[in-house]
Formats: sequence, C-alpha cells, structure tokens
Amino acid sequence: MAGFVSPRAQVLSDFESTSDWTSYPDTGASVVLSTVPGVDSDALQLNYNLSGGNFVSITNNTVGGLNFTALGANALQFSYRASPLVNTLQIQLADSDGATTGSSDKLTYKQLVLGDNAWHSILVPLSGFSLYPDGNNSFDPASVSHLSFGLTKDDGSAGMGVVSFDDFKLYHLEGPSSLVNSYENFVPDCSSLNSCINERTPPLASGAFDVNRPDWGSSQIVTTQAHTGTHSREIHYTLPSGTAGFVGFSEGVGPSESMVGATAPRTAVLGTDEIVFYAKGLAGGEKLRLQVKSTDLLYPFPTKYLPVELTTSWQRIAVPFGDFKALDSRLDLDSISQIVFLFEPDPVTHLDPGVGRVYIDDVSLSRPSAPAPSFVKTLEDFSGSKIITRYGEYSPTGEATVALSFEKDPSVPGSSADNKVGRLNYSFAVGVSTPYAVVERALGVNFVADPALRFRFKGETSANDIEVKVTDADGTVYRKVLSDVTNTGGVWKSAEIPVDRFSFFTAGADSNLDWRRVSEIELVVARGVAAAGTVAFDLLESVPGVDFSKSGIGRVITRVSTPDNPFSPNGDGVKDLFHLNYNLAQVSRVRWRVFSLQGIPIKTVDDASRPAGDHVIEWDGTDAAGRLVANGLYFYVLDADGADGTDSFKQVVAVIR
Repeated sequence: MAGFVSPRAQVLSDFESTSDWTSYPDTGASVVLSTVPGVDSDALQLNYNLSGGNFVSITNNTVGGLNFTALGANALQFSYRASPLVNTLQIQLADSDGATTGSSDKLTYKQLVLGDNAWHSILVPLSGFSLYPDGNNSFDPASVSHLSFGLTKDDGSAGMGVVSFDDFKLYHLEGPSSLVNSYENFVPDCSSLNSCINERTPPLASGAFDVNRPDWGSSQIVTTQAHTGTHSREIHYTLPSGTAGFVGFSEGVGPSESMVGATAPRTAVLGTDEIVFYAKGLAGGEKLRLQVKSTDLLYPFPTKYLPVELTTSWQRIAVPFGDFKALDSRLDLDSISQIVFLFEPDPVTHLDPGVGRVYIDDVSLSRPSAPAPSFVKTLEDFSGSKIITRYGEYSPTGEATVALSFEKDPSVPGSSADNKVGRLNYSFAVGVSTPYAVVERALGVNFVADPALRFRFKGETSANDIEVKVTDADGTVYRKVLSDVTNTGGVWKSAEIPVDRFSFFTAGADSNLDWRRVSEIELVVARGVAAAGTVAFDLLESVPGVDFSKSGIGRVITRVSTPDNPFSPNGDGVKDLFHLNYNLAQVSRVRWRVFSLQGIPIKTVDDASRPAGDHVIEWDGTDAAGRLVANGLYFYVLDADGADGTDSFKQVVAVIR
C-alpha cells in the first residue's frame, strides 16, 4: 500500500490479516471477520448484525510496538562517533513481554568504540545480537517496544566521554550476510555473560585445541595487526615433525543466543554461501586448513585445504559451503555449528608445517548472489524533538551520569547542513567495574509527533456510527464518534482525526491520555439501525501535523495561528511557551481563557481591549496560582467583542514536559 502512505505517516495496521485484531460483540450482536480486497491490497471486513446488541468492535493492542516480522526487518544500522575515551557501546531492543523493559526480553549488541572522533556506520544482523531473557525467554520480533543505546564500562575507562549517534535504521538482508567475529568485541578477563560482549553459546573462540601440549601453539586477540578496526586474532604454532597434532581455534555460527533462544541454529546456508575472512602470515607461505562442524555429523568433519598460501599482506579468502558438502555428502548445511581454523601436518606426507604466526580478521558468512541490503524504516534520526519523543536517561547513582541532547552536526557523511545527531555526554566513576549510561525511547506510535489518526473504510446496508477509542499505557481512554457513516455505498472513504478532536471517555490511573504511550486502538460499530451490515477497514496510520493556521474566522477575528502546539514548559529553551498569533479587524475586547478537557477553568491569560491588527498571546503552562499544569490536553477559548459583533475561537493545546 506504499502508494497510499504519506512520506512520514506511520502505518499502525494494514488490516491484511485478522490475527492482529480481536473482535468483541455486545450481548445479542454478532460479528465475523474476513479479509476482502482493500484500497491497494487486502482489508479487514466486519460482517455484523446489530438486531439485538448495541455494538461490535475490533481491538488492536500491538500499536505500542513495531512489528519487525511484518516489516521484513532483520538488521539494524546506526552511526556513531566517539571521543578518545574507550568503553563499550551498547544497543538494545526490547519486546513487549512486560509492563516495563526491565521485565521484557531484550536483544543486545555490544562492541568497543573506536575513540578516533570519526564517524563509523555499522550494519548488524539481528542474529548477531545476544538475548537477555528478562521476559518469557524468547524475544518477539513482532512486537518491539523500545530502543536504547549508550555505553557500559565493561573494564573500559573511567572519566567523562562524549558519543554521538545518528540514523538508527532497519534493513532487510537476504541470506546469511552475518558477521561472525570482527575481533573488536574483546573484553579482557571476561567472566560472565553480562560483562562480556556478544558472548554466544558455545563460546566464540576456543583457543589452542591441544590443551595437553600448550607448547605447540597459542591463540589470542592482539592489536598489533588488524584488517579493519583495531583487533585481530593471532595464532602462533610450533608443530614437531612427524606428529599428528594440531593447533587451531573455532568460531561458533550457531546455535546462538538470539531471538529464538539458544537451541536453534543461527541460519540455514546454501551450498553457494561462503565463509569469508581475511588472513595474513608474519613470514608468508603459511598454510591454513578450514573445517566445518554440524550438529548432526560426528567426526571426521569435512576439512578444506585452502588453495592459497598466505602472504605478508591481508588477503580476502572466500570458501563456499558447497566445497565441504562435496567432501562429505552427509553434511547438513542447515545445522552448521562451527567454523574451525587449523594448522596441522599434511595427513598423507606428515610434512612438518614448522613454526608460524598467522592473523585472522573479520570472519563472516556471505551470500554472493544476494541483493544489497534494502532499507525498511528509520527508527531514529534525531530530526524531531527530544521532549516529544520522550527519552529516558538511565545510569546508576554515584557510579555514572548520562545526558542526551539533540545537536546540529553536518559532519555525518552524506548528511545535510541542518542534520541533527543525538549527543550522549556521560561519565563513569573510578573504581566501579560495570556501570552503564544509556538512554531509551519507545518505538510504538507517538501521536504527539504525528498528531492525527487516519484510516480508510467502506460499508453497505446500514448507517451506523464508527467510534474510535484510544487507550494509553495506564488505561485512560479517549473517544471520537463519527456519526452515521458506515453506509458508503461500497465506496472507500478516508477519515482523518486530529488528536484534539478526541474527548475523555474513561479514566485509568488518571484522566489525562498520554498520546506518546498509546497501547491500544479500538474501532467500534455502534448501532444506529437495528440491522445487519458490513464495514471494511484499511490502512490505519498516524499522520504528521503541521503548524495550525486559519483565516476567515469571522468579522472581528480574521486570522489565528499556533506554531507551538504541543509545547513543553520545562525551561530547556525549546517551545517553553505557547504562542497564539491572531488578527483583529477592529478594536475589540479580548479574553483568552484555558480550560481542562472537562471544562474546568485553568487560567485567564488575557482580558483587555486591543486595537485592530496583529497580536500575540503567550501562555507559560501555569494555572491561576502560578503552578505548572500537568502533562495532557487542554483547550483555550479566544473571545473578541467588537463593533461588528462577537467572534469566538476554540482549539486544543497539548502540554508535554
């Protein structure tokens, strides 16, 4: 339905399946859901009968998160730039298992930052994330509720640092285009999962194999050589002549602690898929063997003798999995669990491979025929408002501090002159081992950023009401009623409802709806005619707003505009005041009052005679006693009494701190 989506509209439901919607009929009413041809693809149709009951409804409670599965998103890209202070970068995605992210499963990606003050762009398959099982032990990609990013110390540096982030984007990757190990994710003396970086099960590297003969070889992470980044793996071997011994290390490619737990393979591979890595020798002429292991094939494992000898320069080496299948047809490519790098004498000649020192870097799986990664959706580009987006900042008291700001920074490669980034200023205390400094935002619908709800509908037979009910995270419900609209004669219609047109329906923990934390949307067909009928829905979206401006209001008030709605009276210098710009055609007595949505007077801001021309009224978000009002929706009334009569104008205003 891409042709019907406005550039920044967020699709909340495409109605192409009945699975995301739960139906509920009133007593005596009935409803059956089915899919029918929609505006561009399928739509959801309600076949209802209101001969007995008063309503039927459908409810969607997934709008509080993003459906990565439906989007086809299986990779996350982001950019960062860090000051010289070296710590661990952490990116985290949380699902919707619990009421908070602390009680939900999370996918976590970590790597050491490069403190070179240069921008780095990273594309990470979701299969490269680790699972933190804080919910039901299975991350749900169909309901991703939050994105968080920041730093953890993890044996890094204490002190103050700055890291800027930009362009968190979702991508779709075809095939196993997956980084197995870049060797940048190394933490010295790592002893537990929470303090390690992307530790998988089994461990990524097993070091020298022949533990009974440690004098034959060793394996370690070094910074003296690297193809990219600052780290690589060094293998040093000394094998006596005539022995059957070996030295090597392994990389786990599955099972992995990923979205589906630690018991499932990471990914199935094709015979044309390749193991890709970079290698070099210290002296040149070193010979390397490659072996693959699968969970269903016992020793001996297929071993590939590489056709090239290593040189003293980095070489890109690509070995198709089909080469191993040709060595042993029993190999199941769907259950590959390890890639093994070996240095051992030739099994036929037993010639001594001698002494060698080899470096391996950037081990990955690749599908050469796969198309380039395709862009799916931007999660955060920092072009909006930190206040409207509603970020949380988290660090342990006394151990760390963190502060996020949105700053103009055109230095990001390919960005425009007015590009903004998220700048994280943080500090870690001395003597504390694993503090953290992270920020978090919700990924669900945010009707403050996109302050209108839009959907398509068509119906036949009966003329009934459509009620749209919106529920926030604490259970408060607001409602908008569209009267007698269900009979469109089978023609698709569009309904677009600004958030200020909704009114209070029922209270949750309070009576103010938090439009940034909407958890549920309900569409109700309410009885106007006691009969059967059909109504179909398609393409539910949140729609961006524009600065409000209206002319031709009356003979006294000729024009009104409100450029700062919503506004945030929190003293940060960004939209701290609400401005009402208006024009009078003649001298008038003007009164401007603010009310709660229940009609309770909050404050009279202006009550005086004003000349003809342009005027501005400011409201600082306080009530008559000078106290800041609570977050939520209010409405104002502008009255003007002039020689030609009285004009009145009313509009809803949102307060968000």
